[in-house]
Amino acid sequence: MTAASISARVALYASEGRVFLRSGAAMHSYRDLQQLARRHADWWARHGDRIAFGGAGVLDLAAWALAAEMTGRTLVILPSVLAPAAMVDRALDTGASHLVGTAVNPVPVRKGSAVSRLARLWPTGKKGAKAEIPDQPPPFAVLFTSGSQGKPKGVRWSLGAVTAHLETYRQVLGYSQGERLFNALPLHHTDGFFHGPLMAMWAGLTLLRPDSPFSAAALQEWAALASDAGLEVFVTVPTMLAMLDGLEGNPFLPVLRGIRLIVSSAEPLSGSLGNRIEAATAPVANIYGMTETINGGLFRLPQSGDAVESVGRPVGIDARLAEDGRLELRGPSLADGYEIDGVAETLPRDTDGWWRTGDLAEIDKTGAYRILGRADDAVHIGGVTVHPSAVAAAATGVAGVIAAAVVIARSAGALGEPVLTLHVELAAGMDEARLRAALAKDLAGPAMPKVIIPHQHLPRLASGKVDRSALALAHQSDVTNADRPATDPDDLDRKLLDIASAAFNLASGHPLSLAMGPDQIPEWDSFGHLNLALAIETAFGFRMHFDELASARTLADFRGVVERHRPL
Repeated sequence: MTAASISARVALYASEGRVFLRSGAAMHSYRDLQQLARRHADWWARHGDRIAFGGAGVLDLAAWALAAEMTGRTLVILPSVLAPAAMVDRALDTGASHLVGTAVNPVPVRKGSAVSRLARLWPTGKKGAKAEIPDQPPPFAVLFTSGSQGKPKGVRWSLGAVTAHLETYRQVLGYSQGERLFNALPLHHTDGFFHGPLMAMWAGLTLLRPDSPFSAAALQEWAALASDAGLEVFVTVPTMLAMLDGLEGNPFLPVLRGIRLIVSSAEPLSGSLGNRIEAATAPVANIYGMTETINGGLFRLPQSGDAVESVGRPVGIDARLAEDGRLELRGPSLADGYEIDGVAETLPRDTDGWWRTGDLAEIDKTGAYRILGRADDAVHIGGVTVHPSAVAAAATGVAGVIAAAVVIARSAGALGEPVLTLHVELAAGMDEARLRAALAKDLAGPAMPKVIIPHQHLPRLASGKVDRSALALAHQSDVTNADRPATDPDDLDRKLLDIASAAFNLASGHPLSLAMGPDQIPEWDSFGHLNLALAIETAFGFRMHFDELASARTLADFRGVVERHRPL
């Protein structure tokens, strides 16, 4: 394949009659995609320089992305879970002239309603400043992930950076035309967008995308789609693998047995989970990156011999460690920079082109990189600077520890001294005493956790990272006052509401009741459902059954699950 542009590749696949997308019973060819993209490009040429996509339709998003390349304009991707009013505000703040992909475009104006706010984007948007940097072409795409709440903040990519990234992935992961790629990650995330429809268009893959997002109840549909279409590569994140591994009797995990490759991104896999997945299903590629690198750059490949918990070696990008242990990167696939409040900023680099990440790393004796965690979460204990991420990494390196996270709490004493609290998932046969003995070989003094709390599952964010906020909320009482009795029955409702508020990251004072479900809480998406279940398991010390997780539809349903598992 020598075509240098995405549109040229799509034209070739269209002429060959290849299938682009299978979603449920629907099937779309590359010819369908090309025709839709041309219509979008013709419309876009008459309407503004940048548009915002706020929908969930993968064919439509792929067509708009292709149209962005055809027209040389900018596609802004917004989380589809935003409420309509927030979606409009976000689109206008990013300088978009139109909002597309939603169910309401165009709409008649009705004064004072959310529909009226949407109509403001048709045909012109007045708010929002131009976000271009002088003497630079407009970016190909700007992505706002779920972490970009409040003031709009996005990451900008040039078309050259995106295609360099896609070509690296194609070669390193061995993609070939016609392979079937299963990716159900959110489209407004880098893994869902770049390693989904864009990767399919670049390499000529058939994208398998179920109608239902990840949830226990959707796994039968996932299994049916994968079995019917055939499956070679599964793109996922560690939190999803942990769920699939932990849900008893789920029908999707057996489908992965014998496929060519599982690609895990967003954060490094723990060694225990990665080894279990490889032993039970298929080889795993573990990829390191963040939004600025389109979640790529360092690759642990199955045939490399590197440990599954490492992130391997740089490919298509240069990497090095600074004196303070921070990872630094440079290369053609790095983002252009950021957009904050409608103002564009270039990605900060030194004179040699190196970008300083916020991650601590090390290089093991085989030459593979290991990510230790964030460098900006340091805390001072007893006059010593302690990096919680490094403590968590030390715990994860102990055999028998599946995953670990460190939360800094405050003691109940007058000074409110910081308390280093280690939360861990332990394999069978590992206990706290053995863990402490193993940690003592690497950690000493203030770096040794004062409190260790074992979990059956650690709560995770949609990005795959451990949700430390949920851990802090669920276990603050255990850290600051270990003698406090268990939750009284009268406190159960309040505690469940507090857990839900943290799991869904609701603002203080947000109205909440046990009768509420996803229809009343927009943040309650598929990942939110699983994170809520994990936070409840963490707080009350039990493991939820597959059927209980799948059937819970309201907070009251989860209360009933807790009641069934609480000791009499």
